[in-house]
Amino acid sequence: MRKIRREGIELFHAFYWHGGLASLIANCGQKLPIKYNPLNLSAVYVELSDNEHLTVPP
Repeated sequence: MRKIRREGIELFHAFYWHGGLASLIANCGQKLPIKYNPLNLSAVYVELSDNEHLTVPP
């Protein structure tokens, strides 16, 4: 679970950003589930409503 901030999503001292996160910043108090592959941190996946995922690159 991570908060969406202006800088993006911080995970393991790296920031991930995608333009699709801009609408989620308004809900800055809300934490969203973040999924990632520990063998490949080239992107993280934000779980949105209805089991949709947003791929977020660094």
